[in-house]
Amino acid sequence: GYVLIAESRNADPICLHIDTQAIYTFSKKTAEKHLLFHTFTDFLLIELIQFKKQVCEFDFDSIEEEHRYTDSVVNNAGISKELRHDRLYKK
Repeated sequence: GYVLIAESRNADPICLHIDTQAIYTFSKKTAEKHLLFHTFTDFLLIELIQFKKQVCEFDFDSIEEEHRYTDSVVNNAGISKELRHDRLYKK
């Protein structure tokens, strides 16, 4: 089963899978689920990076540089970083 932990910026649910600890978003329009994070720990690490960017402790020169850094600290295999950014962090 899943536990609702947040809503995306466009009001789609962000859910934690209880057994695997993976985090998904469910699209209301297309009835699809998309993997955002393999583990809750990965979610917390990315949230911490986003917070540090807001308080100017991290400053990346490009989105590619940010992706290289996040790839070094979390498992992004099979995850669309663009979708994750769009659902969680796009302003």
